[in-house]
Amino acid sequence: MKNKKSFLLFLFAIIICVFAALPVSAASKQAQIFYAYSEQDVVILFSFDKEVVDITFISPSGDKYTKADTEKIDYAQGELWATYRVKSAEQGQWYVEYDLKSNSGIDYSIIDENTGIWIQYLDASVQENNSLLVEFEADSDSRKAYYDYTLYAINSFDSNDYSMIARGFTMPNEAYSCSVDISALPSGTYYLRLEAYYYEGDAEIFDSFSSENFVWNNTIEPIAMENFDITIDFTEGISTMDWSDYAKWSDEKYYVTASCGDEVLFDAELEKDTKTMQIVFPKDADSVEFTIKTMKNGIWSAKTIRKIDFTKEYLYTPVGAVVGYGSGQIELRYKTTNPAQIHVNLNGNEGSFPVENDGSLFFDADSDINTVYASFSADEHTTYIIDTEVYLDKYPPTITLIDDIDGKTFYTDSAVILGSVSDAVRLTINQTETELADSTFSYTANLNIGENIFEIEAYDVNNNASKMLVTLYRVPADGKSGAFSATWKTYIPLFAALTASIIIFILCAVFMKKNASTAGKSKHTQVYLIFFDIIAGCSDAICIWQFIKRYLFSSSRAFLDFAETSMVNAANYLMLQKVFGIAAAILSILFIILLLMTIIVLKKKKKKEEPA
Repeated sequence: MKNKKSFLLFLFAIIICVFAALPVSAASKQAQIFYAYSEQDVVILFSFDKEVVDITFISPSGDKYTKADTEKIDYAQGELWATYRVKSAEQGQWYVEYDLKSNSGIDYSIIDENTGIWIQYLDASVQENNSLLVEFEADSDSRKAYYDYTLYAINSFDSNDYSMIARGFTMPNEAYSCSVDISALPSGTYYLRLEAYYYEGDAEIFDSFSSENFVWNNTIEPIAMENFDITIDFTEGISTMDWSDYAKWSDEKYYVTASCGDEVLFDAELEKDTKTMQIVFPKDADSVEFTIKTMKNGIWSAKTIRKIDFTKEYLYTPVGAVVGYGSGQIELRYKTTNPAQIHVNLNGNEGSFPVENDGSLFFDADSDINTVYASFSADEHTTYIIDTEVYLDKYPPTITLIDDIDGKTFYTDSAVILGSVSDAVRLTINQTETELADSTFSYTANLNIGENIFEIEAYDVNNNASKMLVTLYRVPADGKSGAFSATWKTYIPLFAALTASIIIFILCAVFMKKNASTAGKSKHTQVYLIFFDIIAGCSDAICIWQFIKRYLFSSSRAFLDFAETSMVNAANYLMLQKVFGIAAAILSILFIILLLMTIIVLKKKKKKEEPA
């Protein structure tokens, strides 16, 4: 049909009194539109960018007029434009009331009445000789001697189904009638659409008008196609129409359409040699409607229509082109309104399975590449199939620790696990979903005293899973309590060593005094010295052991974590390490002195016991 937008060229070729835009408003609003200096007819053209909306005119006296007030308003509408003629407009300021709706704005122009064309009426009546008697009139005040017209017959139930049935020219301002051959028009309910136009310079002056409905019964119309077969591959989103079993040798052409709601999927006229057609449909479609009509002797038959409802019947594999090694199974999901047999061919192995209602069939994917063909017939003319290859994905994601802390010991109540995962879409640590950012993850692990095990699991798009166990240990800084603190218990080894040292000094003093009084003749001298050596050596060993233990800890990474939790405790720890070091040095000197004294006493005793 003629593009209605051509009327907008009118703005550039005719004498324009006003060209403006109505104020933008989210809700209904009033605006001045024109001022009538005397009672006169005023023609206004409105153009829209999204949708045509209704305009209400308000006269100077406050009366409101819409397109429904035909005694006062003449109205014509096209694609994104509308014209109003206010007849005998009252003198004074006129206003309009409007709602933008989805439009960003509304442009309008007031045009010279003499340049317009206005269809007054359009009547049609069916004749016995497969013709239609049409009568109409279009008025114009221009000096044009004639105007062109085009006449369309439009299906009342499908505006996309139309045919141009007449074209010509006639004079304005007088009735015109003609007989139109409609023998090529299929039977049905139609209305006529008349388009009248002429050219003023480079601009097209245009109007259109629709008739009432009329019923047409074509007695020479070809018989509609009996049926056609449809095959639905829901997995791939492909349907196949096949009318080869129903085509006739006398068919001249075919007209095939497919639609999903308001979306046209296919619309084409096909030559007689074409007997099948593949049509792609959205995989999320609820239904698809297919139609076909045939032409014989230049006349189209009525449509044969079939609508396939995917909410009632289907057959597809939800896993797509790849199945995970973890499950290793191919699922065929089905739904049928009647009991049926699903025939399956998997890698050359065939079988039939009775099904009803809805459910799934599962088969092992025993090859790297699995060829699957399955089908069931919902009725005599509708078949659902799966025709695809399913790949077996044997490779789970790979988990790598960026900082390998597995098996390490911590003195803090938490640790951070950093890692990366390849080919994963989901990650859990101890069953807790963990965010993946650019295939890396960071997880703060809360640590209890003792052993802590963390289970890291990664899943790919095919649900293949890989697992890693990370074991972390937490010990208190003092080896006993939950946290290091410089209490009296911490100094027990030092107290023991110092006490032993004091005892040694006291005993040494007593021993030396006694030894002097007995002139070194006490038979227990050697025993005392050996006893003193043992006490001094044990005290020295305790201090050396504590110093080494603290030195090793203060040189480890765990001490840095410990220092982060408490700088005061860390300072006390280092101070105590130094104290034990000094005590160990002093006791070592004392032990050496006592050891030398013991050796000297033993040598003297040996000389005295030797015979002269």
